[in-house]
Amino acid sequence: MTYNQINKNTFEMVKDAMNAIINTNNTNFIKSLDEIDIYNDQKFLEIVQEIKYKEHYGLSLKFTLKLCNYYLNNQKEWKRLLKYYE
Repeated sequence: MTYNQINKNTFEMVKDAMNAIINTNNTNFIKSLDEIDIYNDQKFLEIVQEIKYKEHYGLSLKFTLKLCNYYLNNQKEWKRLLKYYE
């Protein structure tokens, strides 16, 4: 995956989620994301409450957090993506 493979709307959702992850100090939780039972974890709930974009449905939120997992583990890609869209 490279930074130019997501559109502006997806970027905005990921950026919002990344901010929520950082603001709630849950970076390591998402970096080591295990999709099994994530929805019952308090850390997940903290992130969701911090996310400003409220139009997510289950699948879009899962997809967004998976992208956050990728970019947290591939910081160079995230920095390129930020530069590309900002």
